[in-house]
Amino acid sequence: MSDSGNQNTYQGYQDAASALGEYATVQFQIRQALAEVRTGQPAKIVRAPYDASGNPIAPGSASAIGYVDVQPMVNQVDGAGSNPTPHGTVYRLSYHRYQGGYGAFISDPKLGDIGHMVVADRDTSAVRATSAPANPGSGRRHDLADGTFFGQTQAAAPTQWFSWTATGMDMQDMNGNTITSNSSGITINGVLFPKAGISFNIKTHTHNQPNDSANDAEMPTNAPNNGS
Repeated sequence: MSDSGNQNTYQGYQDAASALGEYATVQFQIRQALAEVRTGQPAKIVRAPYDASGNPIAPGSASAIGYVDVQPMVNQVDGAGSNPTPHGTVYRLSYHRYQGGYGAFISDPKLGDIGHMVVADRDTSAVRATSAPANPGSGRRHDLADGTFFGQTQAAAPTQWFSWTATGMDMQDMNGNTITSNSSGITINGVLFPKAGISFNIKTHTHNQPNDSANDAEMPTNAPNNGS
């Protein structure tokens, strides 16, 4: 069966102006070449972090940075600009964590997170496998397989956080436990611990110890007296 009667079936990106002179032809070729260059785009986590052996990484665990699988979220379209082809899964991407030296803020991505995938311009597989300088693993350029996931860029309000504010620090976990700081001190779950500290007057902090009936045995002390 011939498709010759349907001119839109295989519509390409070239239009009537693409061949109007040498300049237009060269510009069309440049645009087509640049269309193959990947820089970055939104992506969604379709498999949560896992280690080099493929085992899941428990959320919040102090483990080595692992890998994620993602789906790029901007569809591919044909020459008509209206017929989409969704991207497939891009496997075993690295992901970003706020970590340096011996310390880290661990808030690794989870299934469904939407972040930004940045794509390297050369094959990074050998470097990622060895954590050492290496030649490109292949001749591929600007390939999605060489992306790194940075998240999140689109998300609802968090249920737990750590933030620096204009007056100090603010931390809350998903159970409602809070720690805040300001010029007065640190407040933990509503209890203020003053910046100057808490002092006790040991000279007036006393206990009374009663005697037993025979006056010859130690007895538990009474509650402490109020200092004055």
